[in-house]
Amino acid sequence: MIDKTTATDKTTATHTPTTTHTPGPSKPVDERRAALLARFPEWTPRTLDGWLDVCAADYADRPLVITDEVTLSYAQVADLSRTIADALVSLGVRPGDRVGMLLANYPEFLPIKFAIARAGAIAIPFNFLYRTEELGYVLEQSECSVLFTMTGFAGLDYLDMLDTLSPGWEGAPAFAALRQVITLSTDGRERSGALRYADLLDRGAQHAGAASDVAHTPGDIGDMLYTSGSTGSPKGVVVTHDAVLRTGYASALTRAYDDGRRILFSLPCYHMFGYIEGILSAMYVGGAVVLQTSFSAEGYLAGIERHRADDILCVPTMAVAMVESPRRADYDTSSLSAILCGSAPAPTWLWEQRFKVPKRVVFVDADGLPKTPTGKVQKYRLVALVSNLG
Repeated sequence: MIDKTTATDKTTATHTPTTTHTPGPSKPVDERRAALLARFPEWTPRTLDGWLDVCAADYADRPLVITDEVTLSYAQVADLSRTIADALVSLGVRPGDRVGMLLANYPEFLPIKFAIARAGAIAIPFNFLYRTEELGYVLEQSECSVLFTMTGFAGLDYLDMLDTLSPGWEGAPAFAALRQVITLSTDGRERSGALRYADLLDRGAQHAGAASDVAHTPGDIGDMLYTSGSTGSPKGVVVTHDAVLRTGYASALTRAYDDGRRILFSLPCYHMFGYIEGILSAMYVGGAVVLQTSFSAEGYLAGIERHRADDILCVPTMAVAMVESPRRADYDTSSLSAILCGSAPAPTWLWEQRFKVPKRVVFVDADGLPKTPTGKVQKYRLVALVSNLG
């Protein structure tokens, strides 16, 4: 895992994240939207890694990912993504290959995700709560050739799962299309003979520039995102680089982001909620994501206070837990100016409570919004709702 030394030793030492964040008075919704529209008067299709490079040039020293232990700047994430992409290409990853990610909300998620894009491959962020049989199904069904995996998380042992699926995977996996596994130690364990994340960084440094000439375009598939499987077996949905970036921008525009928006969430980055409404949308204003690996009401409240978060992502049960927390008054949540609550209908009384924070705080419940004939949220109607709330 990235630690306080790795965050600097493995990246460009001249780029130190600027972590101080003091939210100022929020401008009116129309002004915030106008600023975003002025910055992007015409849409320029980009690849995910190309967009990261644009942001790193504009916001080099600003934090992009924040945890209680580590902060990585835009420049550091971009540098790490290049190193990882060089390593992947040196391992034989080619454009169109499928690279799986069995990763919770650790800071490594971001550089790995953008590295896969930089290598021209397709990222497959898997549900990290899969059991052995479920993991085997998606690995085979997705034709995943390279897998980044935690060693363990939330009582799950991924090394043991791989032992069951492909004995001897440390040297040469023999399961479906899988040919390489990279391990990230998340519980203090290592596996002898396995390629570790730290080894991958060293390999990338030895093959610097290997990914620099990889051909890929904004219209190429960048992600394969699996459905939950609630109505059958999980299915991989493919989306292009340009499609997810357009959606990220639409989210920032709809929710009228201020410069430097700081979004806290524990919703998994393998899901569109955390990935697009969190990571990609924040990048349009040089903002940051504050990642938590699991949810607790007190953890969210403490994170808002510690990192001065402007915004949080949650589902109604999480919002209810925060409202009902007996320790809510113990935390300073004055930085909070927006809450995106979705994925299920929220109870009426929750809206009436609205955390009992200043009126400027905006609640958005995406599931209660008007829909288009295709079922998509009418985002411009959402802007009007936001304006009316505040």
